[in-house]
Amino acid sequence: MIVENYHTFARGYLASRGKMLRDTILSNLDHQKILIAKAVDQVSKRYELLPLFGRPVELFSEEFRWIAQQGSVQPTR
Repeated sequence: MIVENYHTFARGYLASRGKMLRDTILSNLDHQKILIAKAVDQVSKRYELLPLFGRPVELFSEEFRWIAQQGSVQPTR
């Protein structure tokens, strides 16, 4: 018996249909950076005094990449 959440199932299903890579949610790095920049912009409005949000998008992108490599968000195989 395999137990997995909906997102893991959906990514696996899409991968089996050739619609996306198994371990990738967004493989287009330019599009990924655009989405990260939008997210940082939205969150920074709630926390205007934090200098963290003035950092380059690449910092956040690299952090997300590192987190994904740690296995905490990898789908079950």
